[in-house]
Amino acid sequence: MKHVYQLPKIITLSGVIVFAIVKFYLRELKIQNDFISFILNIYPNFLAGLMIPMLFLFKYEFIAFDRIKKFDRKIKFIMLATLLFLIFEEYRPTFGSSKTFDFWDMIFSAVGLIVFYMVYKTLLTDKLKSNL
Repeated sequence: MKHVYQLPKIITLSGVIVFAIVKFYLRELKIQNDFISFILNIYPNFLAGLMIPMLFLFKYEFIAFDRIKKFDRKIKFIMLATLLFLIFEEYRPTFGSSKTFDFWDMIFSAVGLIVFYMVYKTLLTDKLKSNL
């Protein structure tokens, strides 16, 4: 199913659009609702956990079947490196301007990685079915 391979591109594009809306518009409104404020604050970390490894899936449909195991190891390493980077970034901000530690940011970075892994497994299952 060719349309499954478009999933990383669709998720990344929609993530960038929503990120821009959150960062440059919704956060500036200073919304007083605690739940919405919470979502707006954790969204960048969730998105980073989802999109950093997602960038490596853009050409997934072109990976030869006999190289899937090697690619699978690389993806798992990328996920681990992404998680470590996001945890380090939470403790010592390099790119962000925030100087405060937020436990929920780390949790939702991991949630973003879990969602990424579910998308990746969907692509992997489709690729394995198509090559049987």
